[in-house]
Amino acid sequence: TVNLRTGAGQALKASTHRLFDMLTVKLTESGAKSPSIELTIEEFMSRSNLKDRKEAYKQIRADLVTLSDTKITWDQKEAGEIKPYRFVNIADSGDLGSNGIINFTFGSSFFKVLLSYTVMSLHPLYWRINAKYNPNSLYYLRKIHELKNMNVGKPTEDRIAVQTLLDASPETKSYEEIKAGNRNYTDRIIEPFERDMDALDEAF
Repeated sequence: TVNLRTGAGQALKASTHRLFDMLTVKLTESGAKSPSIELTIEEFMSRSNLKDRKEAYKQIRADLVTLSDTKITWDQKEAGEIKPYRFVNIADSGDLGSNGIINFTFGSSFFKVLLSYTVMSLHPLYWRINAKYNPNSLYYLRKIHELKNMNVGKPTEDRIAVQTLLDASPETKSYEEIKAGNRNYTDRIIEPFERDMDALDEAF
């Protein structure tokens, strides 16, 4: 797995992550014969359980701009050696037209790497999480899927450290930040964690 961040080094918002994952799923469903795909706004809204078309347009267009500025850096093992990938562009282009069709083209280098990856299943709840009320839930569920996918058949397949989940969400304040402030760990770490894990009950 790789961490997606904008060119400014910021973690992606939950909605941007979800759009990226939906575009990746669409690429897989299309047979990944080309880095260019189409996704209708109706399909996006249906899967995400969104009702407001105007708000969906606004959100998708903003997230496409973010994805256009997103680069990733990671090290990958290939043929027994570690191959570094540095500042790889996620997208070559992306647009949502007035006809309601999202046209998106993955970056050429990133597309080639995607072809070598296995598909990660995502629970249907992932697409419907309301980030306004449960800002950490999408990050938590995505991390759980990632680690389970990496550890299939291992004793750790169904285990994950609480700290790993906390670190997965950019919405979570660090222990050090809160210690330097009002030290209200219950309100700022424990209760949000429990609330947003409870919101994932359906997935478990």
